[in-house]
Amino acid sequence: MQLGEAGRARVWRERAEEIKARILTEAWSEKRGAFVESFGGETLDASVLLMAEVGFIDPRDPRFVGTVDQLEKALAKGPHMMRYEASDDFGIPEVAFNICA
Repeated sequence: MQLGEAGRARVWRERAEEIKARILTEAWSEKRGAFVESFGGETLDASVLLMAEVGFIDPRDPRFVGTVDQLEKALAKGPHMMRYEASDDFGIPEVAFNICA
């Protein structure tokens, strides 16, 4: 669809590229070998699995493959996967994250 806003489209494309670069840099943990829940953090969160689903990263990218491996090691409980490993208002998660099941 063309809206006649090429200048605005260019600005938003540039912003999207900046955001993507920041996520790929700051949400990546060398220590964990995985993408994590927050910039500079170390906590795993299964929601990062959506990165490949929405086309943010190639599912064959070694960083994404490593992320899947780390999530399986840390969050898989039998055939189910927990959403994250951090304690929240309810304590340590004890139920599966259905979107990953």
